[in-house]
Amino acid sequence: MRKKIIFLFLGLFTITSFSKVHKVRPGDTLDIISRKYDISVSQLQARNHLSSSNIKQGDFLDVGGDGYHMVVYGESIFKIAKRYGLSSSKLIDLNNLNSKTIQPGQKLKIKRRADSLKKIITSSKKNYFSIKEFVDKQTYEKFGEKSIWFIDKDLISQMNQLRELFGRQITINTWDNGGRFNWRGLRTSDSSNFTKYSSHSFGRAVDFDVEGLSGAQARKQIIQWYREGILISKSINLETEVNWVHLDVRNGEGLRTFTP
Repeated sequence: MRKKIIFLFLGLFTITSFSKVHKVRPGDTLDIISRKYDISVSQLQARNHLSSSNIKQGDFLDVGGDGYHMVVYGESIFKIAKRYGLSSSKLIDLNNLNSKTIQPGQKLKIKRRADSLKKIITSSKKNYFSIKEFVDKQTYEKFGEKSIWFIDKDLISQMNQLRELFGRQITINTWDNGGRFNWRGLRTSDSSNFTKYSSHSFGRAVDFDVEGLSGAQARKQIIQWYREGILISKSINLETEVNWVHLDVRNGEGLRTFTP
């Protein structure tokens, strides 16, 4: 049964990458943000459809990190390749281009996905999670950092946003530090709480605690951020009447609350 489930996961999930998100703070400018994330101002404007350098406190900006480059006016294959330490032929090969002709707004792959796999959620910054927090010990021992294959990228992005917004410790799995939590993220058939159609079984759900807050308080804050447009999410589902926070990103749109 376990082998079948693992093969099912491998069939459903591919190595994915996603952009980092920056919340604009007082004093931030495009120049300051560009230097922080090693991305050009023109790239920031292209990625966020900005026609000027004006940004507002509280805005969320796509600051790259997804392995792609947005072509802007005046750029060439040679210039872009040099920017990322690639040869022109390598860049052409990565994108299956038939010529060196490119257009503004075109999205170019600048590195192979496998090359950036370990960088996706292994940041040393406190605002970001380790893959060990999303999967159980058994899965990590078998697949290591490649365990990211089994976790929905939208869930990771959602949790990274929440950790930054709360500014507090968020606890999912703790087995890596000798803690008791092992099944609060991905659940395989090894878990006594495994159910076939649970969002946990598809890597789309986590249960977590927020330091200093009850489950109800944390849920209330998440709902408020979502309604105010501060929390960016296509789909977010929160389970009520539990002492922790259950969040999942199953297919759908908007925010939904439900009882067990």
